[in-house]
Amino acid sequence: MGKHKSDTSKHKECSGLKVKAGEVRTYTQHCVRVGMLPKASLQQPSGIAANTKAYLDMCLEDDMKPTFAGYCNALGHDHMIIKDAISGVIPCPVETREMLSRMLVLLTAETEQFLVDGKINPVAGIFLMRNHMNYSNDETLTIRKVDDTVTDKATLIAKAQALLAQKD
Repeated sequence: MGKHKSDTSKHKECSGLKVKAGEVRTYTQHCVRVGMLPKASLQQPSGIAANTKAYLDMCLEDDMKPTFAGYCNALGHDHMIIKDAISGVIPCPVETREMLSRMLVLLTAETEQFLVDGKINPVAGIFLMRNHMNYSNDETLTIRKVDDTVTDKATLIAKAQALLAQKD
């Protein structure tokens, strides 16, 4: 068989799947094991707590990074259901909401630490944090009219430059 284009890419993010013999089995076994936990009812904080602990224990035992998708798998719910429970769209006990929220904070902190330490691909980390952890690059700019006497562009630019110079 010929080489795939992804195998010869100059961008390491686009290179083919790099796994050692047996690694796919390890990942799959971990996902299946986690998915065999009983579905946790969002109305039962004790079930959420039990599955949360079981998931983290399994990650430690299997030497796997905990993930939001893996956590959802452990709870037996789609990621959107968990996000809706955290945000209050789906009604559930406060204890459940707090536990889910704290777990998301833990996963966010861990993902951020892996990114800072160069342990995961930056593109993958940014994708995960934007899609599961509510991070974004969006900035909101609010323009307020402060001085009614200034209306021409040149004067506004001069005032803006003066304000920037004051920061230095």
